[in-house]
Amino acid sequence: MSIPKTLPRRISALITLIVTPSIALAGCSNSNDTSASGSTPAITVSTGAGGNMSGCIPSESFNKHRDYLPDKAIFAMAKNVHISYHKSYKIMTLGRQGKPAQTLVLLQCGAPKPTLTGDLAKAQVINVPVKRVAASSTTQIPVFHALGSLNTIVGVNQLDQIYRGPARDALEARHVPSYGPGRMQIDPERIIALKPDVVLAASSEVGEFEQVQSSGIPVLKDLDYLEPTPLARAEWMKTYGVLLNMEGATRKDFNRIVKRYDEVTKKARHVINKPSVLVGQETKGQWYVPGADSYMTKFMTDAGASNVMDQAVKGMGSAPTDSEVIFKYGSKADFWLNGNYMSMTT
Repeated sequence: MSIPKTLPRRISALITLIVTPSIALAGCSNSNDTSASGSTPAITVSTGAGGNMSGCIPSESFNKHRDYLPDKAIFAMAKNVHISYHKSYKIMTLGRQGKPAQTLVLLQCGAPKPTLTGDLAKAQVINVPVKRVAASSTTQIPVFHALGSLNTIVGVNQLDQIYRGPARDALEARHVPSYGPGRMQIDPERIIALKPDVVLAASSEVGEFEQVQSSGIPVLKDLDYLEPTPLARAEWMKTYGVLLNMEGATRKDFNRIVKRYDEVTKKARHVINKPSVLVGQETKGQWYVPGADSYMTKFMTDAGASNVMDQAVKGMGSAPTDSEVIFKYGSKADFWLNGNYMSMTT
């Protein structure tokens, strides 16, 4: 199977838009103080975030009738996340159909904790906007960088796995520590010592965070990889905006991605040459390959290509696949995406 050095330009363009949002997005504007109407004292808000607060409500000025969260996120494409607003707190539900959902209560800093009953009684409560975040996936970092909120990242899984560029340089300059002894592994004690407001768990590591959750630190399960389309996955950037009270900024950035994505896909709709692509690499005897209904397969289709494994691997997300199956189908691929020097020696 030949391994070309470059992919068609249309595929590379889509990868840039979705995989590296820090390149595709503009930064966020600064915060300032504005005065609230009526008798309520002045409250710090972030105009760049569309009006939601960047600080806390002064305890003596809380008004239960006031909507402290006027700018609300709406998830139009993502299927595995839902958000509702309740004046001084938000309820975020994460989960896919047929699987247990995770519910988080995001309480505006300075507001009293609401009475939570039923399924909400056991929900994790996170004060927002968050100020200390532990990020377990390299794909989470660019969004914080684009929003101008990289300073909230206090720990990462493996710093040396983050793409070399301004974001990594900034983390290294602040000596942000790694809490993972290896790829797909974490050290719970290191995370607990960081005292984060929330941990963003990478999909493959959720089970390893039980000790962290038991210590009282909230863990948000990142299920973006289970979305059916690239844009649905990209919309998960809004979850970080919800945590940061920066709904307005992430909405603008996401809309910019949608516009550019549509521009590129329109160019690919009428292509005649549609190359087949093998995606993935070998890990401990198995390959993790995107299924026929995964966002990655949709990615290739939108770019005017096809997933060479779509007949062998079904479903969303990626599935472990034996090397024999890879050789049977993958040997017919025109391009190999995600292969690295380790893959080429297997």
